Amino acid sequence: VPGLPPYGHVDNAGFKIDNLTLGVVGPKLNTGSVLSDPGLTSAIRAAGSEAMDLFMENPTLERMFEASNMFSEKTGLESPQVHHATEKMRSRGYRAAMCMLGNSFFTDAPVDVVRNALGRPNVRAYPCSSYGRELTVTRRG
Repeated sequence: VPGLPPYGHVDNAGFKIDNLTLGVVGPKLNTGSVLSDPGLTSAIRAAGSEAMDLFMENPTLERMFEASNMFSEKTGLESPQVHHATEKMRSRGYRAAMCMLGNSFFTDAPVDVVRNALGRPNVRAYPCSSYGRELTVTRRG
């Protein structure tokens, strides 16, 4: 069952993220319309399970981004705006991936790099740095 406790299980992934930025590159997405499609929901579950298995084999920061990008590719949920933004970040040597079901992405690039690379009118960027806190991962129960 997807979700936070008590539905999901939270584990410490054992690594830290020193820089984490959220970038929003499009309008709010109606997740209800996406999740009401049984075929797409099934694809999301399968891709999510595969991505989580990949990550848990070797829970590193690099693997987290790899698994996240595999998920968005397999589900086809990544919007063109998100794809463009993540490609821009990667071309500058940073990691980036789509946030689940939204016109947003997360990256290890600092906020100012995101804003400069994508332009202020095109992106809203927010610092979400964990300030050295360890990442926790939510798994199905």
